[in-house]
Amino acid sequence: MNSMEKTGHDQTCPDGLRNRFFQRKRMLAKDFQIEQDYLNGRRRLLSRSVLGWGVVYGFAIEGAKEIAGCIGAGDPHAGKGEPAQAPGATPAGNAAAQAAPIDTSSKPDQASSKAPHELSVAAGFGLDAGGREAVLREAVTLTAENTLLLVRVNGVWSPRRIDADMKPGRYMLAVHYAERVAGTTVPASFCCCRDEQWTHSCETVIFSLRSLESELCGCGEPECPGAPCACDACAGDPRSHARLVQWATARVAAEASHLRPWDPFQVALDAPIDLACVQIAGVPERCKPLEFVDIDASSPRRLVKTNDALYDLIRGCDLTHIEKVSWGPWHRNRTPVEFNDFAAFFNAQDLDKDSLLTKFSVLFSGPVLRESVRRDVMAITVQMVDGGTGWVRSRRIPISALDTTPSNKSLPTNMTDQFTVAVAKRWVRDEIDQSGESYLSERDFVVEIEVRGDLIEDCSGQTVDANAIGRRAYPTGNGSPGGTYFSSFKVKRSMRSQAEDSERTAR
Repeated sequence: MNSMEKTGHDQTCPDGLRNRFFQRKRMLAKDFQIEQDYLNGRRRLLSRSVLGWGVVYGFAIEGAKEIAGCIGAGDPHAGKGEPAQAPGATPAGNAAAQAAPIDTSSKPDQASSKAPHELSVAAGFGLDAGGREAVLREAVTLTAENTLLLVRVNGVWSPRRIDADMKPGRYMLAVHYAERVAGTTVPASFCCCRDEQWTHSCETVIFSLRSLESELCGCGEPECPGAPCACDACAGDPRSHARLVQWATARVAAEASHLRPWDPFQVALDAPIDLACVQIAGVPERCKPLEFVDIDASSPRRLVKTNDALYDLIRGCDLTHIEKVSWGPWHRNRTPVEFNDFAAFFNAQDLDKDSLLTKFSVLFSGPVLRESVRRDVMAITVQMVDGGTGWVRSRRIPISALDTTPSNKSLPTNMTDQFTVAVAKRWVRDEIDQSGESYLSERDFVVEIEVRGDLIEDCSGQTVDANAIGRRAYPTGNGSPGGTYFSSFKVKRSMRSQAEDSERTAR
């Protein structure tokens, strides 16, 4: 076992051996090693069991256009794949890696260049499954000198040099904690009869490539742990305490794996931090950067959830919401809207020979899938009180189509950031232009508008956070995906109808 991997225990004290200090204690090299091993071991135990493991920040892939979320990727939940098992992965981790993969190899709208190009990994920080800190201070270009090839030999992942025998294909790119000796050399004993020792150890990182057994790139996040139903004295808690106890007792942090030699390094080969699914182009050449043609630097990454990230998730910073609605000034306003102002929203340009484009539009804070913006995501209802018994009668304004032309013309063709309501011209002629008797001419009425965020998916496959907040017309959002935006306002009946009533009263 490498000195940096000892956890401060021996056969007589398997749970953690540390120094006791007292006057006139003689400290030997092994005592200092015990102290360092204990501190490193406990720190890494806390890291892997409390913080978890994965990418904390950084490790951006540079020199290639990355795939941005699900833009152009269609259904992110379509298909199941079996990516190559990570060295030292637990059964739960393997299952997670097979969950909801995204096929990144054949989507026409993905932002990837087919011309071979170099690849650099920017500065970053990650924790591996052993709790070791993988720290990269500055960007490096991937070459055969800093990247090794992992191959299966008798069921065990073993390191190999990248050379002309490496075949083009799809690989998982990962970063590993590594060490190498540094400083100067000094004799190991006063009599100089033993090997010389280096004065320092340098912590660094090494990259690896391991062949993907599937064309699909799996998801790096673990699935929610399952647990049977259970009850305890804390049953009144909002969350099941018994279930959380079962999760905690089953989630035991494993010991850190040994560092294995890869001259001149000692590398945590069994604890990779996956960064990207890549495709190697051509035959690698020594002393030249590796060349790639495709990259998915999102799907396989397992992340360490920092406090800032968790708070941002609580606030819903990752969610798309409704940025603006065109009828915003009317939203829940006590002052009734004049009928002519309401009617002006239906005096827009033609959508086609049968439909008229209105001025009722919804703008989103980010791209949404056009395919998910269908007529059923919007409902406009007119509520009118019956003059006799006081019953409230409801009638839906017939929406003929939703126009999804985006305001941002640079969006992919399968994305939009807004939609506009279209209605049948015949309905506008009968009810708004009021060439004859109209339902809307009888008395004042209330308009209720619903936008169903649960049915609209954003570019990451999440539903739009559409919940209305009090009297605020926009932006929407309560920090959770989905929800319904509800808006209402009162409209006065038409002036012509009011004049006719006054005339009848005068008679």
